[in-house]
Amino acid sequence: LLALAVVWRFADIGADWLLAMWLSLMLGLLGFVDDRVQLGVGLRLVCQACAALAVVTFSMMQHNEATGGSSLGLVLLALGAVVYLVWMTNLFNFMDGIDGLASTQAIFIAAGGAWLTSRAGASPGSILLLVGIAAAVAGFLYHNWPPARIFMGDTGSLFLGFLLAACSLQSAARGELALPVWLILWAPFVCDASTTLVFRMLRRQALHTAHREHAYQHLARRCGSHRGVTLLLLALNVFWLLPLAALALGIPDRELQILVLAYVPIVAGIVLARGHAGPE
Repeated sequence: LLALAVVWRFADIGADWLLAMWLSLMLGLLGFVDDRVQLGVGLRLVCQACAALAVVTFSMMQHNEATGGSSLGLVLLALGAVVYLVWMTNLFNFMDGIDGLASTQAIFIAAGGAWLTSRAGASPGSILLLVGIAAAVAGFLYHNWPPARIFMGDTGSLFLGFLLAACSLQSAARGELALPVWLILWAPFVCDASTTLVFRMLRRQALHTAHREHAYQHLARRCGSHRGVTLLLLALNVFWLLPLAALALGIPDRELQILVLAYVPIVAGIVLARGHAGPE
């Protein structure tokens, strides 16, 4: 927050960014309370949905999003954006389960987003905002690297998950970086969390209860090390996803095809990593 305040002082980051920052802080405080007293799932989702709706409504007002003049189209667009923000916030929380994993991914999303938005000609405020997030999380990662001495908890994961998701949505609304490009940067977390959710739905398991069925958790148990899984994520991000995100930026009419190319081998790897392991 201090880093973002400095950015606000020296660059015009826009009211939409400020709203996202303060709502992220509110969700971080909600996460802090949840870390202490275990709030109900319903209350958490309602608060997240309200924050998401505020971001989406303000962003549509600011950037005059339209769907051919159709009011139904606008409603569907808004609902889809709200679901996107809530899901991305929660999946980031789900994926914060071993040392350094969520921190490494947050740095990659923010730093990769900063580099790509700079190549796309985004405003200096947007670029500095993302650099500030990456730098702050890098300071945290120093203590969170395996074996970790401190942890995010819901406090940090809800804050970062919502803030990064809002950055991606608002960057797309501003015309700075298309959403498919952002989704390439998010690929490991989206694929693992979504695939695990589908598996649990097929088994008719409760979706809100704690578990250890994510692919990264299976890998950590097989490797006997958090460090190896976090390094694998880092290599995947740098050598596979970042080049594909840059390619998608350079070929905007092929964004969706490149997004599929990025996701298919990751989903296949996740299914393979799970193997025939049963639920735990």
